[in-house]
Amino acid sequence: MLIGTAIALALLVLDVFTLWHGPQYDLTEVVIDELLVFAIGLLASALWFAFARLRAFNRLLQDLSGSKAELELRVHELDDLQLRLEEEAGNAIGMAEELHEARTQLADAVESISEGFALWDRDDRLVMYNARYRNIYPSLCDLLQPGLEFEAFVRAGLERGVMSHEQDGGIDESVQERLQRHRSSVSAYEQQLCDGRWIRVSKRRTKSGRIVSILTDISERKESEATIERLAMEDALTGLPNRTQFHSRLTDAIDQSERTGRLVGVMLLDLDYFKKVNDTLGHPAGDELLRQVSGRIKDCLRSTDTVARLGGDEFAVIVTNAQEPVAITSIAERIVESLARSFDLDGQEVHTGTSVGITIYPHDRGQSDQLLRNADMALYRAKEEGRGTYQLYDNQMQEEVQARRLLESDLRRAMDREELRIVYQPQFDCRTGELVGAEALLRWRHPERGEVSPAEFIPVAESTRLIIPISEWVLASVCAQSQAWRQSGAAQICISVNISPLHFKQANLAEHIQAALTQADLEPRWLELEITEGVAMSEGSEAKRTLNELKALGIKLAIDDFGTGYSSLNRLKQFPVDRLKIDQSFVRDITTDWDDAAINSAVIQIGHSLNIKVIAEGVETKEQFEFLVEQGCNEAQGYLFSPPLDAEDFAAFVARHDPASITRLSAKQALSSTG
Repeated sequence: MLIGTAIALALLVLDVFTLWHGPQYDLTEVVIDELLVFAIGLLASALWFAFARLRAFNRLLQDLSGSKAELELRVHELDDLQLRLEEEAGNAIGMAEELHEARTQLADAVESISEGFALWDRDDRLVMYNARYRNIYPSLCDLLQPGLEFEAFVRAGLERGVMSHEQDGGIDESVQERLQRHRSSVSAYEQQLCDGRWIRVSKRRTKSGRIVSILTDISERKESEATIERLAMEDALTGLPNRTQFHSRLTDAIDQSERTGRLVGVMLLDLDYFKKVNDTLGHPAGDELLRQVSGRIKDCLRSTDTVARLGGDEFAVIVTNAQEPVAITSIAERIVESLARSFDLDGQEVHTGTSVGITIYPHDRGQSDQLLRNADMALYRAKEEGRGTYQLYDNQMQEEVQARRLLESDLRRAMDREELRIVYQPQFDCRTGELVGAEALLRWRHPERGEVSPAEFIPVAESTRLIIPISEWVLASVCAQSQAWRQSGAAQICISVNISPLHFKQANLAEHIQAALTQADLEPRWLELEITEGVAMSEGSEAKRTLNELKALGIKLAIDDFGTGYSSLNRLKQFPVDRLKIDQSFVRDITTDWDDAAINSAVIQIGHSLNIKVIAEGVETKEQFEFLVEQGCNEAQGYLFSPPLDAEDFAAFVARHDPASITRLSAKQALSSTG
């Protein structure tokens, strides 16, 4: 268009110039011509412009045609992509559903496991667990949450009394031990929970570092094992220990004898005419007879003794902790007498009997098999002598038994002949030297043998039960003497009296003692009863009931010879005890024997921790007294201060007693009082 316009303008100028210089040209024609030319130029220009636009439009159409194809291609690609996305989305949804289903199945599978299951991550944090795991630790359910640290879990279990300590140290040691075992690659162990259940723990570390823990309750299996073990050690018919358990207990008794120096008696016995019972009444009657025989033998023994059935009609007995042979033969006598009485077998009265062979360790040396053979030979000799008796393996011991029988006969007459008397040994406060009490002791002056040691005649009195009437006489005499001293002003102290364990088998012991106090018009607080450690620690409820009845009367209670038995501190604190008495056997070598010194110190500390006074008997030297004072012993008695005195001499001793005379005996006491 611009070109056409330029051409028209050029023609127009040319025509004007011609008109100016050439008059021969008609202006109108010129103008018309020029206008025509100009119009033609404009038309040419317009045509050119139109052609150019047409070409441009044509190119645009070509471009648009190419873009449309590409757009259609892109649309097709987008459609394909959408289809693929929809397909992948469907696959993802399917996979998610499968994953959810798998997780649900896994959770169901874990919950259905009969064992406890827990998964811990590599940092010992809880990942997951099942209901059975919670049931094993019900008291820890509030802590069982994902993320719980294993160390915190174990510590809580120990502190709450769910898990038991497996170390002698404290909780920290147990936690570290369990944590170390938890982190091991593979571990399997059994442990008992505080409520008595047993569990088996199996742990394995996975390749990812996680720890899979499986807990199995094996309480029933443990109980079954215990039952099997018990059946393997017991006689099925009588429930008594069998031969295997008999030898095990006899070995333990021999070891104990080596430590304590006490005697162990081994008896072997069988029934007379047992075969006749089986043949005439049948084996069921024979079985019932064996059961009744086992019961009677047990009734003749102490709680520390053992009766076993070795087979058939053969029984064996272990008597432990005997001070002398007569303590063993007395039990044999009771067994013979008991089995000589008739038995009732389903309305049929049956008479049998027994013969007993006895061997005594360490007089007769040897291990369990040898001792049983010794007893068997003694049993054979007993049967040769006519059955219904016992025989000792050692002839020398037979002579001792004969002497014991003579002593028993003399002791029965001693009370009637007034050969028994009571003496009193003073007891003192170690710190102040003041007289705080006295122990009543029994003495026997034999008309021919002179003074008979209590260590010799007291066991005879115990085995023959003469100790019961003798003790009743002693108790009445002491109460009367104590009241007489109080009324005369001679002594205002508590008197201690020893009580035999046989008394605690009497249901009316408290009534007897109350009667003695009433008869003497003595207040109960002025009487103290000394009981043996074995009675105090008895598992039966009768002893505890009797002690509580005595304590309710207002009587003081002391445990005599403390440390010679097997005391349980847990049981000791349950009894209303006022004093612990250290046996003189521990005091004798207190300055030369480290073990005795340690025992004394331990007993004193036990007494202090339980708020119970401790008194030591048998103090004979200043060195012994100084040691006891230094250890904090409360009271003491012994020949260092005074021998046992009869009533008249005791009253005179009280009148002239100077507490300073006691305190001067101990340099330790002097230092402590001035410090």
